[in-house]
Amino acid sequence: MKIKIIFRSLNILIIILWFSNYYSQDLYPERNVNSAKDRVEWLKRNVVEIKSTNPSDDDYSDLEQLKNKIGNSRIVLLGEQSHGDGTTFLMKTRLIKFLIKEMGFDVILFESGLFDCRKIDEFIKNGVPAIQAIRKGVFPIWNKSEQFQPLVEVIEKYRNELHIGGFDCQFTGEASKEFYLNDFEKYLKSETVDTSNFSNWPNTKAILKNISEERFIKPKPQPPTIDLQTDFLKNIQQIITTLQPLSNDSTPDDTKFWIQMLESSLQQTKSIWQSYGIKDMGMIPIETRIIRDIQMGKNLIWQANNNYPNKKIIVWAATFHIARNLPSIEVIGNPKMYEGIVTMGDVAWETLGNQLYAIGFTAYQGIVGWANNENKRTLEKPESNSLEDLFFKTGYENCFLDLRKIDNSGQWLKQRISSRPLGYGAMNSDWTNNLDGIVFTKEMIPSKKVSE
Repeated sequence: MKIKIIFRSLNILIIILWFSNYYSQDLYPERNVNSAKDRVEWLKRNVVEIKSTNPSDDDYSDLEQLKNKIGNSRIVLLGEQSHGDGTTFLMKTRLIKFLIKEMGFDVILFESGLFDCRKIDEFIKNGVPAIQAIRKGVFPIWNKSEQFQPLVEVIEKYRNELHIGGFDCQFTGEASKEFYLNDFEKYLKSETVDTSNFSNWPNTKAILKNISEERFIKPKPQPPTIDLQTDFLKNIQQIITTLQPLSNDSTPDDTKFWIQMLESSLQQTKSIWQSYGIKDMGMIPIETRIIRDIQMGKNLIWQANNNYPNKKIIVWAATFHIARNLPSIEVIGNPKMYEGIVTMGDVAWETLGNQLYAIGFTAYQGIVGWANNENKRTLEKPESNSLEDLFFKTGYENCFLDLRKIDNSGQWLKQRISSRPLGYGAMNSDWTNNLDGIVFTKEMIPSKKVSE
C-alpha cells in the first residue's frame, strides 16, 4: 500500500514538473534558447526586420528601432563582406540616408585617401558636381559601381550640409596625383619653412611624388637606397617637428592636417618599401601588414577628435577594417589566419570606445563580384546552424541584429557561432567581441560597373 502511495506521489510530481516546464517555456522562452529552432524563434522576436534595400525608399518606419540600438554612438561604421557586394552597397546607402535624415549624422568618411577625400570635400564646397569630385579620390571599386551611384546622389543632395573625408594612408585617386606635392609645397611656403636646410631635399620631393602617384606607376618603382630612405624619413620627421609648435587651438586647419598627413605618408612609405616585390600577401611580415590599419585607426581618431570633434560620423569601409579582436576568430581550415592582426577598429576602439558602433554585413546566397572585375562567384550554401542559416529560417529577406545590447535571453550569441561576414569564409567566433551589429541579406547581387 505504501509503495503504491509513493509511486502515485511520484507520478503526480512528474506531471507537476512537466506542466511547470511547459508553461515556463511558454511564458519565458528566453530560458530555453538552445536548439536551432529556439534560436530562430529568438531571432524572429529580437531582430529588426528591414523591409527594403532600395535607397529611394524614404519610409524609415522599419529602421526606427535602430535609433535605440545605436544610441549615443556618434560614429557608425558600415562594413561589407567584400568589395563586390552590390546589395550591401544599396543597403548601406539607405542606412546612410536614415542616419542623415533621422539621426543628424553629417560627415561621411571613406576607406580612401586622407588627402584625396579632403580634396573631394574642397571640390564639392567649390561647386564641383559630386560625381566628378568623388571620382577624383574614392577608390574605383566603389565610384565605378552602379550600386554606389545612389550614395553619390545623396552627397549631391546634401552637399551643403555634409562633409566628406577619408582615413586611408594610401593615395587612392587622381586628386593626389594632381595636387598632393603642389599643395604641400604651397603650404610649406606659407609657413616659411625653408626646405633648403634639409639633406637632399630633391630626393625627398621625388619620393613624395612617387608615393602619391603609386597607384598610377607601372611597373612600381624600386625603393630608393637605404641612405636615401634614411634622409627621407629624417626630413619628413623634421618637418613634423617644425610644424608641431605652430599647432594649437587657434591654428588654421591646414597645419593640423599637414602634420597628420605627413605622419600618414611616413607609414604608407614604410609599407610600400617593406612589401616591395612580395606578391604573396601571406609572405609579408605581420608587422608590415598591419602598418596600414594602425595608421587608418590613428587617422580616424584624428578625424573624430580634431577635425570633426562635434560632428556625427558615418564610416564606409570593409568589415575587416572596422571589426576588432580578429585574433579571437577561428577561420575554418586556417584557425590562426588572424594571429597578430591589428585592425583600424582595434586602434580606434582604444581611444573612442563606445562612441563607435560597428556594423558588419552578411548574406545567405547570391553572386558577388567587383565592379572593375569580370570575375564573379556564386556563394556557397552556409553551414547548418550558422548565423546565416538561422537568419534565413526566420523568413526575413533582410534584418538587423544588435550585438551590443543583449539581455539574458540572448546569451547564446556570446557562444562561438559560425558566420561569414569577412570575405564569405566560414569562421567561428563570439561575434559580440568583434562587431556591434550585423545586417543580414538573403540575396546578394554583384557590384556592376556603371555605364559611363
